[in-house]
Amino acid sequence: MFTTQKVYGPDHALVASDLGNLASAWDALGDFDKAIQCSEQALEIEKKLHDKENGYHPNIARYLNNLGSSWEAKGDFEPAIDYYGKALAIIRAVHGDEHPDTAASLNNLGMAYDAKGEYEEAVGFFEKALEIDKEALGPDHPNVGTTLNNLALAYNSMGQHEKAIRLYKQALAIKEKALGKDDPEVAATLNNLGTACYLLKKMDKAVGYLAQACVIARAKLGEEHPDTQLYKQNWKEAHAKIKTNGS
Repeated sequence: MFTTQKVYGPDHALVASDLGNLASAWDALGDFDKAIQCSEQALEIEKKLHDKENGYHPNIARYLNNLGSSWEAKGDFEPAIDYYGKALAIIRAVHGDEHPDTAASLNNLGMAYDAKGEYEEAVGFFEKALEIDKEALGPDHPNVGTTLNNLALAYNSMGQHEKAIRLYKQALAIKEKALGKDDPEVAATLNNLGTACYLLKKMDKAVGYLAQACVIARAKLGEEHPDTQLYKQNWKEAHAKIKTNGS
């Protein structure tokens, strides 16, 4: 980054890009404060570069989204929602209301509201995103599966487990068709489906779905991956319930 600054000056797009990459690295290391600092610097550069466009540029939206993601990962949802909302306004202005990027931004807001515990708000954003994705990309696109999964997550958190299971099954069918039955995203949806069945005390089904998730995760991610360990723990808990109480 320092070489880029020396060659191009401090307010060049490549410097902003380097700062964005550095922010991603800090995010991956769990140092969200440093990630936020880097993304804020990148954002200020992009604002200067696109001043004549009144701030309505995809690069500005990208760094606003990145800031939202870092704040969300930090567990501070109000600034996350604020940044995601600003990003959505730009994306709508640039691409329109029916673009897949708009749906992705709506999904970001939905996930932040879900993490905050405001599930009805989350459902509203997910439903809007789902409508856009189906229309723009087709009903069998992986993005549709992802949004269905997110919507199911919110309903599951609201205690509407039967509805969540229906949505998870739709998401699973789409992801298996689009990505293959051994994709890690399929494993994640199987885990979610198994968890919803567990909450409904359908232990046999829960164990079956969770076992499938474990098999895929072990093969694709390895035994020590956090997702593999999570699915394994969930399977153990469901299996223990069967041994203790029956299904």
